[in-house]
Amino acid sequence: MRAGELDKRIIIQYAAKSKNSMGEDIETWTTLATVWANVEFTTGNERFLQQERIAETTAVFKIRIRTDIDSTKRVQYGNRYFNILSAFPAKDDSQKLVIMAKEVI
Repeated sequence: MRAGELDKRIIIQYAAKSKNSMGEDIETWTTLATVWANVEFTTGNERFLQQERIAETTAVFKIRIRTDIDSTKRVQYGNRYFNILSAFPAKDDSQKLVIMAKEVI
């Protein structure tokens, strides 16, 4: 993988569970890693469901290979958040990890 292909910064986050002062469970997102990535937006869809606009964007993030990325994590790209759907090694480059994700709106 050429370094020039990885031209965007993304943050990989995981959900951390803790308790607030009332003893209630709370979930906060914590940074796992900040990495360079190639970002491609593959699909966009907008529809109405029960008079509410639903918008979906699917993106593919390509990063250097890692073993700690799975569907329990999410990607922050700028001020946008994407739930990871799957992560797998690229067919054409064993040093590249492909992350398929859907934007959280």
